[in-house]
Amino acid sequence: MSNYHIIKSLLDKIFNNIQDLYLPGNTIVIDESMLPFRARLDFRQYNPSKAHKYGIKVYNLCSTKGFVWNLTVYTGKNIKLPGLDHPGSVVISLMEKLLGSNRLLITDNYYTSIALAQYLYDRQINLCGTFRRNRVGIPQEILKAHLVPGDIIARQKKHITVLKWHDKRDVIMLSTCHDDRLDSVGKNRKDGTEKKKPRVIIDYNSTKQGIDVSDQLSSYYSPVRKSLTWYKKIAYEVIFAVLVVNSFLIYKELKLDRKMQLKEFTEIITDKLLPITLVPLQEENKCTSTQ
Repeated sequence: MSNYHIIKSLLDKIFNNIQDLYLPGNTIVIDESMLPFRARLDFRQYNPSKAHKYGIKVYNLCSTKGFVWNLTVYTGKNIKLPGLDHPGSVVISLMEKLLGSNRLLITDNYYTSIALAQYLYDRQINLCGTFRRNRVGIPQEILKAHLVPGDIIARQKKHITVLKWHDKRDVIMLSTCHDDRLDSVGKNRKDGTEKKKPRVIIDYNSTKQGIDVSDQLSSYYSPVRKSLTWYKKIAYEVIFAVLVVNSFLIYKELKLDRKMQLKEFTEIITDKLLPITLVPLQEENKCTSTQ
């Protein structure tokens, strides 16, 4: 922990520059990722749902295309703002510069709460996310309802809507900008009848992949090595993975070269940053011996 201030100052400088240069779209996504690390560390985490089960937890705020706009490292200290739990407080710390910007934030059930939805709505940010059954304030009618496939039940209080929809299983959602409207998504294969899905779930599914895109691209050519200390691993990950992917996404967004792949883009950056002049080897003069 004694070295965290070193990495924090670096992260602050990097992401302050990012936020000055680039603004995300109207929809943003928050989730956590795991930086692999198995050595002893006070705040090392275990998450069986991640590809790397042991490591350092990192909270990311991304665009729907995977651009990482803000990032913070979980160091074992639970920050809490008045009226919010730790996940909600993390959301606000990452969103601080975007409050009041009339954007939509997509979250999963780790972050989603009624308290967070109200906090964000009061600051001109809408919230849409999956909702845990044991969260404080969830309507009892939602919990007790037994639904068959295709059924939906919703309850609304002012601007906050909580609904449950049954597909293969029950899915509970919370939103401050959706109602219980159902949209057509095609036809059932069995009987050809129209298949419908709540608009809130369609919007959630279409935007939630942002963080997955970022994680996937960052993992292709990761610079992280086992021998690095934890704070160096974070620095290498941010500088040589996150920033490279961010630059690649901007490059693709500008449509400068649609066919370019991340590997080629990384090689070009490396060549520009580390110019190496190749000198052709000359064949050595052969000496002949005389007797």
